[in-house]
Amino acid sequence: MIHKCKFVKLSAIVFFAATGLRAQSAVDWTFDDLQGAIATLQISQATSEDESAELQTISDSLDVIHNRYKQRFGGAQEDAASIQKNISKEYSLSMNADLSLLRSLPSDHPNRLAGLKDIHADLAMKASFVSRTLGAAGAFPSVITLTVDTVASDGQKVSGFWVRCNPHRYGVGTNPLFVFNSASTPTAAVLPPGAFTCWVEDVHKTVLASQPVNLGGSGSSSEYLKFSLP
Repeated sequence: MIHKCKFVKLSAIVFFAATGLRAQSAVDWTFDDLQGAIATLQISQATSEDESAELQTISDSLDVIHNRYKQRFGGAQEDAASIQKNISKEYSLSMNADLSLLRSLPSDHPNRLAGLKDIHADLAMKASFVSRTLGAAGAFPSVITLTVDTVASDGQKVSGFWVRCNPHRYGVGTNPLFVFNSASTPTAAVLPPGAFTCWVEDVHKTVLASQPVNLGGSGSSSEYLKFSLP
């Protein structure tokens, strides 16, 4: 699902800081790592009731993804090296970011719960994506081609702008995890299904607009986003 773009004035842009986290470049996650991190939090006496509910939903979504992976690759492909070989780097970057957040959640309840909700949203989109593509001959779908157009306030396409995306919890930042390698318009990149924040920069790296973007809910391997610039 693509959210309708809103105009964003430069003075109103909020840059989100991910507490204790940086965009991850490693892809050494496993399903056991994720479930182990969830289990550790579930047995913690400091985990509140609403946090426990989020953790259960996260675990359920992860089970859907994991079962599809095993259906495609079998139970002997569970180590990090096999996952890296079998799944796109983009997907692994996103999953590793979820694992990193699970292992370093903030200690205060509001931010801790917000972090869990971000992971919940991301894995729910991934689970929805694999569930809606069950007819794809047993494949494990892990990427979506996102095409972006940048348009002026009068609706005319405008060129020369750069699109960036992060996992939603990171928000707008100077080191985006996913970079569109050509200027608009249009421009396209391969992203995993999940919950993201995407934004548009000019050649001076001034952020002109940003918005939340959920990818994968339709089960389609391609999606389209229009950014209206101020």
